[in-house]
Amino acid sequence: MKRKILITGGSSGIGKEYAYQFAKLKKDLILVARNEIELKKIKKDLENKYKIKCEYLIFDLSKLDKINQLCKIIEKENIEILINNAGFGNRIPFSKTNYSITQNMINVHITATTLLTRAVLDQMIKRNSGKIINVASLAGYLFTSKSNIIYNSTKRYIIHFSKNLQDEIKKQNKNIKIQALCPGFTKTNFDKHAIFKTMLPRLPSFMYMEAKDVVLKSIKTLENRRVVYIPSFKNKILYFLLRLNFYR
Repeated sequence: MKRKILITGGSSGIGKEYAYQFAKLKKDLILVARNEIELKKIKKDLENKYKIKCEYLIFDLSKLDKINQLCKIIEKENIEILINNAGFGNRIPFSKTNYSITQNMINVHITATTLLTRAVLDQMIKRNSGKIINVASLAGYLFTSKSNIIYNSTKRYIIHFSKNLQDEIKKQNKNIKIQALCPGFTKTNFDKHAIFKTMLPRLPSFMYMEAKDVVLKSIKTLENRRVVYIPSFKNKILYFLLRLNFYR
């Protein structure tokens, strides 16, 4: 069975860019998202341009039953790389956020990332190879915020989950690589980083990155043994400012 790359949130932003960059490398793809119209367009474009096979699956990963269904599907696939990219933001204060939005964010960011990772892990261990990219955010290092408490916290979980999983896996298999990608301001995917909007007046335009640049840097560093990857020097500066609670 030919190996494939599975990308959640594959219909837009960083997920879509991963699809195009891996298609250029002649990798077959499985894209997961809710937007079937966009997925059809991407599938047609990638298959015509790069002569690869691009499948797509329509799943709402905010629903636990859909996550479990997807897990059963991918257990039967041969996944070379899993990219947990699906996510969304919310700027409503936690005390005013309804239960469904909170639960949906936890399901998308935490439950889906965790269970999909578990679903591919056995085959990667058996095969003695594999890569998992968990798209987190610099928001995971933002300790104080007037809103976005759940967003911050779930992204922080992704970072710690990735680090702890790599530590566990490397003891039995050094050929499986886990990456926690922590982008900052990303032009074509800015809605996912709405958490930073209150900082916009203080941030110069050069701090922004294109989704393509974020993805290319992520792919380039996949062989690096460092788990947490912050793309570009400017985002590393932002990381240190966040660690110092500069925006408190």
